[in-house]
Amino acid sequence: ENLIKIEVKRANANNFRLGYSELAGKAWLASVITHLNQGRMLANIETKEENSHLLEQHLREGRFDVIVFSRLGDEPLPGIKTTPLQRYQYVLVVAEDSPLAQLDEIRIAQIKDTPLIMRHKRFLSRTSLDRLFAKTGFQPTKKLIVDN
Repeated sequence: ENLIKIEVKRANANNFRLGYSELAGKAWLASVITHLNQGRMLANIETKEENSHLLEQHLREGRFDVIVFSRLGDEPLPGIKTTPLQRYQYVLVVAEDSPLAQLDEIRIAQIKDTPLIMRHKRFLSRTSLDRLFAKTGFQPTKKLIVDN
């Protein structure tokens, strides 16, 4: 019954509410707005940046019509239809003269003594890496943690 009320409220509203996370907004907001403009929907669009976890909650509460955000592929979102816009993979960047640069393939165990520059743990990419490290028992040597 509550979902029906939310849908009726959305149908009667004259504006389209788009929520986005900081990272996804920077990467996708322009193309999403361009797509909406092709359907002549821009006259009535509201945008708001929020934390990814709040976006999901606020979509369920009817505060947004659509959200654009980053998430881990294995995170369940029951009752929400998702469309992947892009998938990411990790890249290990090393100096040209590094012995690792000469290899065609690098196994995680081969970087055990290599100091890493990593994102802060509040970033989804770091969460994903931490999960990978936990699965493999890898303990990275952290040289620097960056926040942006």
